Amino acid sequence: MYRKKTSSWLKHWDFILLDLILLEVSYLLAQWLRHGSAYYREAPLYRNVFFAIAAIDLVVGLTMGSYRGILRRGYWLEAKAVAKHAIIVTVCVIVYLWIIKVLEGLPN
Repeated sequence: MYRKKTSSWLKHWDFILLDLILLEVSYLLAQWLRHGSAYYREAPLYRNVFFAIAAIDLVVGLTMGSYRGILRRGYWLEAKAVAKHAIIVTVCVIVYLWIIKVLEGLPN
């Protein structure tokens, strides 16, 4: 009766973890299809992007409220929420890659 409420993001840790695992598996699959091997081990940029995608996905998911009401949404609302989350994560990764490229061009 007097149970303490869990925070909103902690209630959906299973969705957050599943989302993160599937995002990283899809990134590794894309690298395997593109290069024919686990190329992220050889190139530091791909390895850094691997970890950046995980961090960006966690930050976007927790700050934008992507998991709020996930169990009550219908198919159409869920598709819109997934598309919004994917677009935001993709744009953030593109900005990250652009910033890395700009910083590499700067003199030391």
